[in-house]
Amino acid sequence: MRVAFIDDDSNELKILHTYFNDLTDPSTISIDDFSSGEEFFSRFTAGLYDLVILDIFMGDLTGVDVARKIRETDHNVRLVFCTTSNDFASESYEVAACSKFWKMSFCFSSPMPIPSSCTEK
Repeated sequence: MRVAFIDDDSNELKILHTYFNDLTDPSTISIDDFSSGEEFFSRFTAGLYDLVILDIFMGDLTGVDVARKIRETDHNVRLVFCTTSNDFASESYEVAACSKFWKMSFCFSSPMPIPSSCTEK
């Protein structure tokens, strides 16, 4: 499985790696980190990723902007928003995100899981 993490906070990227390694078998996935939507699009092509996990609040391109642009060419990649806010909930439905989970859930011993439909190929 090819996965992209897009978050402008390097600490959040580390946490995502830890969380995802606990959730999946690390030998079966390849994860690429990106600190912005612009950086992501410098490498993105349709079909490259099976799953994209994105922060909503980033620099010039928000996670929702990135998701909209992804959907212009790739309708199959699974999108998951990782956020501290519910402000963009309606937009997450617009881009057919398969899930959303809260960054604050990383503080608890049992973080809110990503549905298996998002992580299973």
